[in-house]
Amino acid sequence: MRVICHLSDPGGGRCNEDLIGWCGNRVWVIDGGTDVAETIRPDDSISGSLWIARKLDGWLKACDASPPVALRGFTEIVKNEIKELDLEGVGVSPICSISIVEFLSQSVDIYSVGDVTVYAPDVNLEVRNPMFADNETTGVRMDRKNGGSSILKRRRGYLRGEQGWVLGGNPEVQTDITRIARSDGKEQSIMIASDGYMRASLSYSLYASTRQVYDATRILGPEAVVRMIRETEGSGALQCPESYKRSDDASVVLVAG
Repeated sequence: MRVICHLSDPGGGRCNEDLIGWCGNRVWVIDGGTDVAETIRPDDSISGSLWIARKLDGWLKACDASPPVALRGFTEIVKNEIKELDLEGVGVSPICSISIVEFLSQSVDIYSVGDVTVYAPDVNLEVRNPMFADNETTGVRMDRKNGGSSILKRRRGYLRGEQGWVLGGNPEVQTDITRIARSDGKEQSIMIASDGYMRASLSYSLYASTRQVYDATRILGPEAVVRMIRETEGSGALQCPESYKRSDDASVVLVAG
């Protein structure tokens, strides 16, 4: 496995809550779910989102279990730490999304929880759960109309697997698995990107497809793609962005193996 390029760029928040990591034949992107007022913060010095992203990154670098087993074990750690701090039931668990790509001799295996996009251009395969973006768009519209906030209700639902899973203190979490067979042993290229990076096509139509985002990242570099995203967000053209964050953390990694 070789890393072709990678970039993680902070959005409008106080810190970057995305993380890119790799170890051995695995590579991943973690997208921390922005804290709400009720989010439990096991470490008062940082957000709950950054805490869970850093903790998961460290766990994956130290754990050699299969990704589904590793992720389920991690949720147990989060649940127990919240319980030990006597915070269980006080608020809502910090959460994150993640996609892991594992390069094996006969296949490339993709493991996903949440809304981190994986794209394999050689077979034109995209792994992404569109429900998260659709729900956020609907939620933002309803909240603007009604003057309320529906994000906490959705977050509790995601922790229970309602319309999709996220990772937190929820040991019952299910991991989506997609396998790309490669009996000929041919090298496969893969892009993993957080939703902030995928705004280039999904929200701002800077590119018409995920394939075009991949090509731009490979040819122009991720810095050029992020520059276009930030210029769009700062241009004033987004009078009513259908997202809770005007400018989100944006992360991408291109790998081949």
